[in-house]
Amino acid sequence: MMSSFRSSLRGAAFVGSLVLVSTAACYVDDPPADAFVGFQIIAPSQVQAGQAAVVLVLARGSVSSPFASYTGTVQLDVGDKQVPGPTSYTFTTADAGAHAFNVVWKTAGARKVQASDASGKAVGTAAVDVRAGAATQLVVVSGDAQHGVGGKLLAQPLVARISDAYGNGVGAGAVTWAVQSGDGAVVPTAGGVTAADGTTSATAALGAGQRTNTFTATAFGLASVTFTATRSSYRLVYTDPTAGVVRLVRAAASTDTAVVLDFIVSQVPTGAAYAAGFNLPLDVTRVALDPVSPFTLPAQLALDPGSAPRAALAALPTSGPLAGNLVTALSQKAAGGGAVPLDAKLMVGAVLYSVTLDLQPEAPPGVVFDGVKTPLVSGGLRNKAGATVVAPMNVGIGKLEIAP
Repeated sequence: MMSSFRSSLRGAAFVGSLVLVSTAACYVDDPPADAFVGFQIIAPSQVQAGQAAVVLVLARGSVSSPFASYTGTVQLDVGDKQVPGPTSYTFTTADAGAHAFNVVWKTAGARKVQASDASGKAVGTAAVDVRAGAATQLVVVSGDAQHGVGGKLLAQPLVARISDAYGNGVGAGAVTWAVQSGDGAVVPTAGGVTAADGTTSATAALGAGQRTNTFTATAFGLASVTFTATRSSYRLVYTDPTAGVVRLVRAAASTDTAVVLDFIVSQVPTGAAYAAGFNLPLDVTRVALDPVSPFTLPAQLALDPGSAPRAALAALPTSGPLAGNLVTALSQKAAGGGAVPLDAKLMVGAVLYSVTLDLQPEAPPGVVFDGVKTPLVSGGLRNKAGATVVAPMNVGIGKLEIAP
């Protein structure tokens, strides 16, 4: 509703002078009605987990803020699953449209704070960055209770984390690693610094002696944590073949957990050769190719594979027609670096190449392969023209088994 008033022009005559008093015409609107329209949240932009902070919720009016006459109910959700909520509060006239909530965030990260009325239509939001609190504990994340092979690296790294009282990772913490018992090894021993999520890791290997090894992670002022790893109690046993022009025999470098097999010339072949190899079915749940030295050549080459690339390989395919087979091959180089134009005359006792198989952690006892009971279907020696020099039936393969 609009009201107006107009002042009239008035004049007054005085002796010796005329005074004119004038007020210009004007219009004044009644102020519009104020009404509740939503909430405004005032919160710290950054807090530390575990520390109390004040979140101020203001009722906003269409004209004024705070809207002093608001007496509705607000629900405050601080965006933290570790904090019960949302919290409800009903405003009174004494609040004059503003209420302070005391909040203790516990989960680090970006948190969305939201205030809403009972209808859920009037909403206010604010963003708070919650940082991890002070370090209170060092915990095991992964890598504990592993089984492995003596003298070999454990399959998984040892991972520890420094965290605050609410499980938030604390970055830039120094962690020291050590061998607590057993004859294993761990790297690094010092200088491990936690990442932003509070984690740090070490690589450990089991010793060949004691069956149980333990490793510790320590951080200043916190209780240390222990990782335990157990060495396999079984060993690899290989029985050399007794026949064959070329044979796969156990090398002296073999151990209980890693068998080195030399592919050697045991009898003079009927002709010169250019390539050698075999495909051998084996139980890959019990052994695996050694990751460091799966395939090695002797210092005195019987067949020269050249270089860049080298015409030699050992593989354990996991798919395709050769899956579950140990595939090995060696050929003189036909072209390129180190090319050899002629077949080679092989002497008795010459080592063509060697392969190394590792015992799988805690593999059960049993036969890995038995060349006597299951002769090769492919393998032997060929000349450059591709003709067979030594057939598969004349390749001697022994028996590899896992025994107590």
